[in-house]
This record gives sequence, structure tokens and C-alpha cells, in this order.
Amino acid sequence: MALSKIQAESMNLADTYAFTGTVSGASDVKLISTQTTGSASAIDFTGLDNTYNMYMVTFQNIQFASDNQTFIMRISDDNGSTFKSSNYLSVVDKSYYNGGTLGNEQLASVNYHYITPQVSNASDDRSCFGYIYFNTPATSKRQTFIGHTATKNNAGGYVFDNKTSTVYNVNQTFNAIRFLGSSNFAGTFKLYGYN
Repeated sequence: MALSKIQAESMNLADTYAFTGTVSGASDVKLISTQTTGSASAIDFTGLDNTYNMYMVTFQNIQFASDNQTFIMRISDDNGSTFKSSNYLSVVDKSYYNGGTLGNEQLASVNYHYITPQVSNASDDRSCFGYIYFNTPATSKRQTFIGHTATKNNAGGYVFDNKTSTVYNVNQTFNAIRFLGSSNFAGTFKLYGYN
């Protein structure tokens, strides 16, 4: 069948159109769930399975009740009744800059997926923003997670750029994830599925 092209200026995008056939690329990403909190000790996403090839969680405007908090994630295989606190191999490559001092350091943990250190509690520093990708949680394997976070810290005026990779170092399925720190926090979390 020949391809028909329509000039953009000939369509009124305020109108409603009915499409037949397949529209490629329009359904590759689906917003599954949104959670917003003004103060919580943890945010959980449960019921994860292999419906989607890959998942992404975004988080934004994260602010902790106490200063310099470490922001982490853990997995669960009993839909959130308990969360795994060992067998992680998590590494963070942290770059930082405050207008004068520029540096880099590496951080690691075996107790959780390390998202970012030193999240601020200042009301004007709700700038912690990032994402985490993972795939096929219902498949027994060494689960992998990658993430990227930008954070502004009030103490010292530093911006942090954190790139994180984690392997859960035993074969494992999981069906829930939990975000937490050592004090309550505010922010918005969104879970997406990718086909």
C-alpha cells in the first residue's frame, strides 16, 4: 500500500480522530502508578511481574525531614511483607561541584540499591530527581538495576551527579520495591512499564 502524507497545517489537532490499524510507538510506555507524599517513611510499589519487558521508576522533588540523608531502594519477594537487606552489590559513581570544588568519589553497599547520599532537608532544595530501570522481576536471575540521580545539597552548596549500578548477587525473583532513607521524606514517584 502506498504511503499517504498529510501536511501538518492541514490538520486541526483540536479535533478528535479515530485511527484504524496499528499506530507504532504510541503504546511502548505505560504509566502504571503515581505516588505523592508530603511525609512518609517509605514508598512501595507492589505486584511487579513480567507483564512488561522493562520497568522504570522516576522520583522528583525529594526532600527529607533531616539533612544529609542517604536515599536507597530494596526489593521484596513476598509483595512487601519483608524486604531484602543483604546480597546487593551496589556501586555509585558520585561527581560533585559547588562552584569552587570539583571532585569524584565512589560509594558502595551490600545492604541496598544505593540511589544517592546527602539529600537535603532545605525547603528550597527539593531538587533530588532521578530514575531507576530494571527488567523481568518475575524471572529468577541475578537482578540488575541502573539509575541516575541529580541532587542539590544545602550543606556546602554541592550539586551531586550519581550514576548507580546494582546486581542482586543471588538468583532471585521479586514483586515489590521500597524507597526509603533514615528519616521521613516528601516527593513524587512514578512507575512505568515498557513493551
